[in-house]
Amino acid sequence: MSIPPLPSAVIRDLLGIVRVLWWSRWADGAHESELKAIASVGDDVARLARVARFEACVTTWHQARLTMKRVVMLGEVVPSADHLLRAAARRVLCVPGAPPPPQHAYAAPGSEMDIDG
Repeated sequence: MSIPPLPSAVIRDLLGIVRVLWWSRWADGAHESELKAIASVGDDVARLARVARFEACVTTWHQARLTMKRVVMLGEVVPSADHLLRAAARRVLCVPGAPPPPQHAYAAPGSEMDIDG
């Protein structure tokens, strides 16, 4: 079974969105906890962007799903960006041939998410 690569260009786009979101919220005087939440998700997306340069496997796709779950959850912290964040997560995960999420007992809990809201 051939596993498609992570969509590196799309992940880089998402990283740019998260960075702009941080700067926008900072300029609006957002609370430090909100800025830290955005920065934490940005760190995860940046790590995923580095991983996307290498050959993908089931584990990297699982990491992508976990990261996109955090991106979608960020929409609860910044409701005005919820629609944009869900759309960006959908772009990352909607790659034809991507392996399904793991179903074994050692998979990270809650790896399934509703990105469509």
